[in-house]
Amino acid sequence: MSRLRRIALYLILLALGAGVFVWKQWTKPHADFTELEAAAQLSAREVVATFDQSTSPWLNQPIEVTGRLAQVDERGGAFEGGVVFTWAAPPAEVPASGDDITLHGRLVGFDDLFGEARMDQCVVR
Repeated sequence: MSRLRRIALYLILLALGAGVFVWKQWTKPHADFTELEAAAQLSAREVVATFDQSTSPWLNQPIEVTGRLAQVDERGGAFEGGVVFTWAAPPAEVPASGDDITLHGRLVGFDDLFGEARMDQCVVR
C-alpha cells in the first residue's frame, strides 16, 4: 500500500470515529435534576448570601430551598429574600403567594443587577 493511501485510510477512520463520538454525545439524555439527591438544604436568604462572598459552591447542583413565596404562577415564581425559580413541569396545584414551601431544583446562577439567585427544574417537596 502506498504511503498516500495509508494516510487517506487513517484520515477516513479518524473522521468515522469522530462522527461516532459526536453522535453519541448529541443523543445522550440530559440529567434529570428533579430526581437527584439535594447537595444542600438552605433558606432563600442563605442561597443569596452564598453569592455575596463569591461563587456559590452549589452552582449547577440540585439543592432544596425553603422560604416564603413572594409571587408565583404556572411558569415559576420568586421567594422573599431573592431566589427566582422556574418549574420543571407546571405542578397540578400551584402554591399561593405567601405560602411557606420547599423546592428542589438546580441552582443556575446569580443576577448581579437584581441581586437574585436563579433556579430551574424545580419541583415542590
